[in-house]
Amino acid sequence: MDTSAPSSGRDPSVISISSTEDDTTEFIEISSTSGASSSHITLPTPVPSPNVPYHLVTGHMISWAYSDGVNTTPSLHHRNPKCSLEEVEPESKAYQKYLEQIGTYIAKTIFGYTDTPYFMAGLPTGYSLYSCETQPQSTGRIRTDLYLYGPKNIKKFRSPNEFTMHAVWLMGGGPHNPCLCQCIHCGPHRSQIEINRRFGLPGQHDARDRHHHH
Repeated sequence: MDTSAPSSGRDPSVISISSTEDDTTEFIEISSTSGASSSHITLPTPVPSPNVPYHLVTGHMISWAYSDGVNTTPSLHHRNPKCSLEEVEPESKAYQKYLEQIGTYIAKTIFGYTDTPYFMAGLPTGYSLYSCETQPQSTGRIRTDLYLYGPKNIKKFRSPNEFTMHAVWLMGGGPHNPCLCQCIHCGPHRSQIEINRRFGLPGQHDARDRHHHH
């Protein structure tokens, strides 16, 4: 697989990428001098664009373009005493599965690659993944959730789906294009279910569907 970017004479670092509600990928070229939008091109996915930073893909591994992580960790003052919280090791199956879900989505929607699976090359700088084990009285069974910490203004991402659209935003410029993030914490969406449905994420797509978790 050729991961080199086609010659376009433009710096891919000034390109922002975001998925839109009609399952297209939006590319907005940002001027490096004025910061204003100079062109607006919408292409259907998964058709790759010459402006996509293909140099970030090596084999089936994708490197991050940007990070807004500041090494935030769970606050001791806000920890649930009923939750056993531990940092997830990069070598663990849960950690790698997390990277696979994000990487495979980004490979398809940003780069147009469908020969899955793909993996992100670790978490963005300044991010950390924690597991939270609880035992709800309703079921009596131990439940494990994964919480991702990193950005200063976001307490945590409660699932891979919650982080996916934020990951797309990071790959498209991140901090340089804050208005483009479509995640539940930054965007205009009212629920994660709405985001799942709109952007083709796995899990629950309807509030009446109780068989999937977001």
